[in-house]
Amino acid sequence: MYRSLPTSSLPSELTRKPAVAYFDAIATLSFSKSAFLDQQFYVPSSSSTMIPAHALFGTAHALFAIIADISQLAQVASTRYNSPLSDLTFRAMASDLELQLQQWTPAECSPLTSDPHLHQKVTAAGIMLQWAALMRLHLIVSDNGIHDIAHPMVRVAVSNILAALNTIPNGDLVESMLIFPVFAAGFGALREEERRCVDERFKVMEKSIGFGNVFDAHEAVREHWRRMDMGMYEGRCVSWEEAIGAIEGGTLIMS
Repeated sequence: MYRSLPTSSLPSELTRKPAVAYFDAIATLSFSKSAFLDQQFYVPSSSSTMIPAHALFGTAHALFAIIADISQLAQVASTRYNSPLSDLTFRAMASDLELQLQQWTPAECSPLTSDPHLHQKVTAAGIMLQWAALMRLHLIVSDNGIHDIAHPMVRVAVSNILAALNTIPNGDLVESMLIFPVFAAGFGALREEERRCVDERFKVMEKSIGFGNVFDAHEAVREHWRRMDMGMYEGRCVSWEEAIGAIEGGTLIMS
């Protein structure tokens, strides 16, 4: 059932710490709760500048540690209004996370694969994750939900996610990394062309990956668009969590 990158092995990958760390990080995106694992679980053990492409992380291990911290920030976001000091602390934490994201660069992919284009595809997936995380962080800090997706930062994020997506062939094994960034692009999609790109890739991923979370994410994005088009968000803030929870059992983790 599980699809992996060429350098991965199903039995070993699913019993190692990185697999647990991956699902831990992705779960925080669905429920805005703190990760259970420390950052050490997200970092590959090798100190080499070139690392094998992991079936779940690609070469973007460090991004998932930051994503988990972003979800922790979302969990405590309401406390920022307790006092001016709380707000200052919250913004300082957000600025530090943004700096970490901005400084992240894709690691070199070790050449232990028969796919000569694997490095380019894994790098594109990492860039998609980076921009999705930046967008998620911005929406948490702005605290304005759907009404802030017209912000220039969100528009750039959506554009960059979709540009990188277009470099990854339909049905490629790298798609196992793309559920979060494609959902993020769908959440921020305003133009019909953006929606079409997200909708078409989700249809491909439903066939190529086949897990329930892909269908959940796709349905949640479509419901999100329907509500936008019907004006159901007018006059109120709409959170990322509400969009994910718009359908029964909605989640970005494997189901």
